Amino acid sequence: KAIIVLGIISLFIFHEYTQLIITKVLKELNPQASFSNRERWGIWTGSFLMFSEHLFGVGGGNWAGVYNKNYKLSVLNYPHTHNVYIQVLCEIGIQGFISFLCMILNTIMITFKSQIKGSNRKSEVYFIFLIYSSVAFLFNHPLNSNKPLLLFYMFIGLGLSMRTTYVKRRSRMDNNMYL
Repeated sequence: KAIIVLGIISLFIFHEYTQLIITKVLKELNPQASFSNRERWGIWTGSFLMFSEHLFGVGGGNWAGVYNKNYKLSVLNYPHTHNVYIQVLCEIGIQGFISFLCMILNTIMITFKSQIKGSNRKSEVYFIFLIYSSVAFLFNHPLNSNKPLLLFYMFIGLGLSMRTTYVKRRSRMDNNMYL
């Protein structure tokens, strides 16, 4: 909670720098800035149209077929959305999207708590990888390939296993206090 409060305070203190960074990011994300941005914007817009008609998803792995047949806004066919979150939302619907987000956020929080408490030195590497992946998922689709997919779920598993280890250590410490 303290980190969130400090983050909000720093946004106000460094308002000018924050505005400069936001302006730069928005300039890069401008759908008219480049071919790549225009295409991504078109893919995302078509995908949200798809989602609006299929709130519970079109089925895992079916985004490309449904999008390219009914919703594409360009002449090119695409195998994925260039955004993991949008593709999960379209393929497995709102219920799958919420589950996916909970899995990622839960793992990030577990890893962050483990790092703060100093109970696991490896947690810093896991935490950095999870944050990087979470941001990269906004602009790319690394899960479309098996290798990044395996790596991502490996780190999710490691993060969750750290939670199990932390709970076991804590319960042992609590038991030892009463002896």
